[in-house]
Amino acid sequence: MRTSFPSNLPRLVLAIPLLAVLAVVPLACGDDSADTASPTSSSSEADQKKSESSGESESYQLVSDAQVAAGLASTQAQLGTMVADPDTATDATLSKLFEGWEGYEGTIKKQRADTYLALEDALASFKKAAQNSDVEAMTTAAAEFSTETISYLVGFPG
Repeated sequence: MRTSFPSNLPRLVLAIPLLAVLAVVPLACGDDSADTASPTSSSSEADQKKSESSGESESYQLVSDAQVAAGLASTQAQLGTMVADPDTATDATLSKLFEGWEGYEGTIKKQRADTYLALEDALASFKKAAQNSDVEAMTTAAAEFSTETISYLVGFPG
């Protein structure tokens, strides 16, 4: 296993706290009105029926923008941890990473499909790199995830 850290690691490590702040500030400043609540079951049912009628077999959970922002920050932090210490990129931690992603990916897919696909690609690349103990490729994939996360949060800050 390669033990040296890639040269762009400091930028990635600096991005993690920024994303954490972006996720926490809206939660602290938000109100409890219906506008910030997660989508109603009727809209979820409508989306599910739409998916069924279009032949899509998967249904995705829809959550609030604040939950997406928190999920993205958590995923980013997990990626950063695994890049900083590649020995932590085990099957169990990768499974946990993807389980977290599955909790909010549906909202991203609905709101910005192109970003959803880019985030999916970055996570798949990260997983492959981790399984191959390729720290440089892990770092690149984590940076791509970070870039797409920032782009998404500009439009949907939570």
